[in-house]
Amino acid sequence: MNSQKGFTLTELMTSVGIFTILVLISTLLSSWAVSRFYSVKDRMVTEALGYRAESLFRSSFGQAMDIQFRAGGLNEVLPAVLPGQTGMIADRGVAADGRAGFLYDEMADSANWERIAAFFRESSTGVVGGAIGTARGAPAPTFVSYRAPTATTSGVIFFDLSTLPGLVAVTQASYEDAIIDRVSAFGITKTGHPTYNKVTSIEVFLRLRYHVFGGGTTSWCPALDIQNGVAGCIPAGRNVMWRDLEKRFVISLRNNLLRNLGAAMTSSAVNSEERASGNLYFFRTITPRQ
Repeated sequence: MNSQKGFTLTELMTSVGIFTILVLISTLLSSWAVSRFYSVKDRMVTEALGYRAESLFRSSFGQAMDIQFRAGGLNEVLPAVLPGQTGMIADRGVAADGRAGFLYDEMADSANWERIAAFFRESSTGVVGGAIGTARGAPAPTFVSYRAPTATTSGVIFFDLSTLPGLVAVTQASYEDAIIDRVSAFGITKTGHPTYNKVTSIEVFLRLRYHVFGGGTTSWCPALDIQNGVAGCIPAGRNVMWRDLEKRFVISLRNNLLRNLGAAMTSSAVNSEERASGNLYFFRTITPRQ
């Protein structure tokens, strides 16, 4: 009797079945791993963006020199030209606790490219009008703007810091500015001084969005718009899976009640208390030459 070689039909069918199951399992695991990778990556990018946002707010608003608490009306028009003007932060009214501010948590709350703050801050490159080494630092005009989200684009906060030599601040926001995107909700609550019409601190509220898998449909609609069924806003579900990270932080405007001894700061309208040390000067580091 000759020995039988090869596989029987039953063995072959069993092997193909097992191989098919293994391929299916590996495909599912690979798909899950890719989805998990993009989810974790998107969340990490968004968390890093949150830290950058806090840093930008602290470095700009924390150095504010002359921001009034309120000018007296709702939806106040912020100055477009800062020299000789008092700084402002937009607001929509005074709360029961005496604070004021705004909250943009729906697409219809704000127009695109809306200016939400304009003020001088204590910052300088030490270069004015192209002169190096001989020029004294000057207050830097600072504009902060906000572009509301749409169903397909995120909200964006623009910081025009005007710190480059010879750069003139512009009121129109630009993607060349320092920006924070992925914004689905944004608000500022400001606290006023009990005596002077000055802002002493602000509380910033942000919602920054990430999506939990790659390759799917994205949604940048604020949660309230999704909840209210606004046109173009898809509820979170099988095709759209997003999460919002919330950040809240308080910034003390430690310089906002100070001015030069006996005179207002050049090109500013600071006029409340006194700066005990007189004028502030900013210096630019010069590398020694041989």
